[in-house]
Amino acid sequence: MRKLLLTALVVASFSVNADVFKEAEAGLKSQLKDPESLQLRNMYESSIGVCGEFNAKNSNDGYVGFQNFHVTLPFSGKSSVSMSDDSPVTKIICKK
Repeated sequence: MRKLLLTALVVASFSVNADVFKEAEAGLKSQLKDPESLQLRNMYESSIGVCGEFNAKNSNDGYVGFQNFHVTLPFSGKSSVSMSDDSPVTKIICKK
């Protein structure tokens, strides 16, 4: 019984995380000129959203290199996306 309960909790927490990450990915893609070029790595949940690194093609069809991002997930309404290494908000929200 304990194993079943533990397995259920792990599966439930994984599916919640997967949904949060999918929502963050959709928010990032909505900001890009070439959404299909999006590459993500080092994603993790913060206290109010998702942090990680992204890379995508620019107007010249070249990748620009990985940069930090955070997506603040909505409590109601639309999510907020910040895609900048220099953003002070990203540095505060995404402290590990």
